Amino acid sequence: MAAQPKKKISRVRGRTRRAHQARKFSKLPTCPQCHQPKPGHIICPECGYYAGKKLLHTKTDQRIGKQLIKARKAQATAAKKAKTGPTKAKSKKDSGQARMTEDKAKMTEIKAEKKAKSTRTTDEVKASKVKNK
Repeated sequence: MAAQPKKKISRVRGRTRRAHQARKFSKLPTCPQCHQPKPGHIICPECGYYAGKKLLHTKTDQRIGKQLIKARKAQATAAKKAKTGPTKAKSKKDSGQARMTEDKAKMTEIKAEKKAKSTRTTDEVKASKVKNK
């Protein structure tokens, strides 16, 4: 005769007791792409391949992508500098002041042109004001 349980053991209690009875792998299988150990039937966390197909974008892929983008930008700027020749780098403050001085110069030129267009003397202007009243 077998022993009889005194109380019912719930699913949770039985499963928590058996949680540590899982089979331990003595050696993990290796990824065929990067040859790193990985759990079976899972995408490789190192290279992102599963069954010979790339399924994940890993952090190394992102880092390499950023490096490629930086290299392309550097090449593009180098090509632009080669075409235009060496120029002095201006700070934002210097370029803003240069624009302001250019704008002031343009405004003074415009005012001078307006004054040159008006050929009436001050006496004529005063006389026209008196007539209009």
